[in-house]
Amino acid sequence: MVLLGVTLGAVLSDWLQRVDLLIYDSQQRLWSRPAPADIVIVAIDEYSLSKFGRWPWPRRTHAQLLDKLGEAGVRAVVMDIIFAEPDRHDPDGDALLARAMERQGKVILPVLLEQRYVGGQLIETLPLPPLTAAARALGHAHVELDADGISRSVYLKEGLSDAYWPHLSIALLTLLGEAPSPLPGDVHEAPAQAGPDKLLRNNHVLTPYAGPPGHFRHVAYARLFEEPELLNSLRDKIIFVGATATGLGDLLPTPVSALGHPMAGVEINANIFDAIRSGIIIEPTTLRTRLLISALIALLPALLFPRLSPRNALFMSAGLFIGTLALSILLLTRFHLWFPPAAPLLALIIAYPLWSWRRLEYANRFLSQELARLSKEPDLLPRDNSDDEAAMAFIKRLMPIEAWTLYQAPARYVAHWGRRLERPRPGRVPVGESWRHFGSGDREWWLGIAMGGNGRVSDYQRGLILDLVKRHIEAATPAPTSAIELFEERVLQVQQAENRLRAMRRFLDDSLNQMADGILVISNQGQLSFINAKGLSYLNLDGEPAPPRGRPILPLLDAIAIEGGKEWLTLLASPLLRGEAAQANGRTSSGLDLLIQINPLSLEEGHIDGVIINLSDITRLRAEERQRLETFSFLSHDLRAPLASLLALLEMGRDGKAIDDDFLQRIEMYALRTLNLAEDFLQVSQLEHMEDLQLQSVDLTLIVANAIDAAWDHSSAKQIRLIEALPDEPVYVRGNPGLLERAVLNLINNAIKYSPEETRVEIAIEIAGASAICRIRDSGFGIPPEALDKIFDRYFRIDDQNQTPGSGLGLSFVKSVVEKHRGAVTVASIEGKGSTFCIRLPLESDPDQTPDQNR
Repeated sequence: MVLLGVTLGAVLSDWLQRVDLLIYDSQQRLWSRPAPADIVIVAIDEYSLSKFGRWPWPRRTHAQLLDKLGEAGVRAVVMDIIFAEPDRHDPDGDALLARAMERQGKVILPVLLEQRYVGGQLIETLPLPPLTAAARALGHAHVELDADGISRSVYLKEGLSDAYWPHLSIALLTLLGEAPSPLPGDVHEAPAQAGPDKLLRNNHVLTPYAGPPGHFRHVAYARLFEEPELLNSLRDKIIFVGATATGLGDLLPTPVSALGHPMAGVEINANIFDAIRSGIIIEPTTLRTRLLISALIALLPALLFPRLSPRNALFMSAGLFIGTLALSILLLTRFHLWFPPAAPLLALIIAYPLWSWRRLEYANRFLSQELARLSKEPDLLPRDNSDDEAAMAFIKRLMPIEAWTLYQAPARYVAHWGRRLERPRPGRVPVGESWRHFGSGDREWWLGIAMGGNGRVSDYQRGLILDLVKRHIEAATPAPTSAIELFEERVLQVQQAENRLRAMRRFLDDSLNQMADGILVISNQGQLSFINAKGLSYLNLDGEPAPPRGRPILPLLDAIAIEGGKEWLTLLASPLLRGEAAQANGRTSSGLDLLIQINPLSLEEGHIDGVIINLSDITRLRAEERQRLETFSFLSHDLRAPLASLLALLEMGRDGKAIDDDFLQRIEMYALRTLNLAEDFLQVSQLEHMEDLQLQSVDLTLIVANAIDAAWDHSSAKQIRLIEALPDEPVYVRGNPGLLERAVLNLINNAIKYSPEETRVEIAIEIAGASAICRIRDSGFGIPPEALDKIFDRYFRIDDQNQTPGSGLGLSFVKSVVEKHRGAVTVASIEGKGSTFCIRLPLESDPDQTPDQNR
């Protein structure tokens, strides 16, 4: 509204006319054209005055000129000279001039509109009656002077009580048959009660000057009498006769000449004639058009600025300013219309400051309101530092701090706790103290901390004290008071609020990412809104460069298969459509068992905005459950079977049957089997629940040799040769000697157990890089390919034809021992030809000491 008011007021009052005229003149100076070849100005100049004497000249002189021009064959003559009074010195001269005009046949004379005295009645002064009768046409020769006294425009029709008299140029065009119809410019009807002295003017136009004064061809009046050959060059030319001498007073400033070098009136009329004939006369836009265009330009900032950034709005303001000037130039040069641009340019100049002021006011008010609302919200991690002693009592229990002191630069004391520390000189920090400088300018601070012990302060310890002294820093910081600093204060408050929000967001992200469960937040449109690190891992998305937020959730959830034949759509429909929680079990592609809990997310009462999916890893619980089932199966079958056999044998003994050696051996066999099963089960259970092994530097060669000796009785019973390939030098690893020997012995006993009699078992130790490898190869029955992946599972046994007894715990024990030692156990087997088990353990790079029992 302000822009519209300023613009329309400037257009209606025209108080920026001088600015518009300056813009118009600058364009006129750049817009020139060649002088027409058929227009010649016969100038009453200083040379001619020196030849014919003082002005006015006798009328017979003008008659002679017209005769000469007639003989030269000119097309028409415009005598821009006032012949309102008779020639008193030569009474016959008027008649001679009239006859010469009749002979020439195409002479046009001017009509003078004048006031005899200031404030007097305006009258029309025509040429003498004989001359009026002899002239082919009459026309007024007046041009309009603007407020700055410069001639830029003309009324093509002008007269008293009616716009009767055409301008000399229109009269000449009419005489030549080239007058435009209708005439350019606006036409105003005469008032109904216009008096005879009322001046009425129509068809107001602006003159596009072809060039500066002297641009048209000039011929001195006297030269035509002195040089008859000049007349030959005037054939078919249009002649304008008029005064150009300075003393005659018919000189006016123009946009192309200004006040320093005015243009003669006869040349101004020649310019007007040429412009109308060429169709380039300039018409001023109507008031309605000016108001409409100016209002539209003034409204553009109000429409565009709110959609742009401040910098782009500034560029847009400059673009609109240049565009408005370009529009005015385009209308002038291409369409010959003059649109004064000063009023809309003024609107564009004040638009950006006005818009910036309104935006600043709005931003300041909005920030004040939002900051007031935000200040009422509780902190996610509230810090109440009103009592330093209470806070320090807690901090002192965390770290051995003795004192701290806060200074504001250069050396203003602010606060302290414990003993007050003196700020040290540069490079002279006392022992046991740590000083840190932070901030800049008038917010520059020094914090000193005195610690017990070695006096070192970590970044985390200093961070605790910094959080504590923030209250003192804020209290010591002066609040802005001037108007310039008011908005700066708002900006600082916004920065503080932004820091709070950033800290809250970081706290939430870190908290959720540290959770052991996967968290997914899904919108009610089926898009992923949030996912934590664990959720990315469960969905196999942790390798992507950016979180897949905003992507459809169903393709992502396909990475988790739901047990029981359920589908994800069915689970999601329950909270989204009915507001009810849902639960199911799932399994990832990597083999993890998950508990899936889905709950509705409602930010407003009665509306479901999405769902929250919680994915809990229950793999260990499932494994323990399976282990319990396997243990129960083991206890119910493997242990009960030999015990039942023992009870049967005892029952047979009570019945009086003979108890011979075979009977006792069978009892011993079943008892040993039960004992071995119990021992294996006990060792595997103890190993799995062992949190920390007591590792030491041990010689793997010695351990393997001991295991070979322990298996000698078993191998001798089956006549199986134990072939060892052990290095001469010790092979040191970090381990528990008892567990490692039992693991190697288990593998050797298995190789003996599953090998035919009179075969061989090879045991070797090799060094491969930073690892020691113990390889045990047999020539036994081998392992079926489908059983290789399960061979180390607890209670797993191969169904062989020989029904070899076993508990299925030996290899599980071996695997647990090797993994506890940060190693790996592998197996390669060909069914019917034998198997090879390899234990790989990391070497001890530099054993400090080798125990005596391992030497």
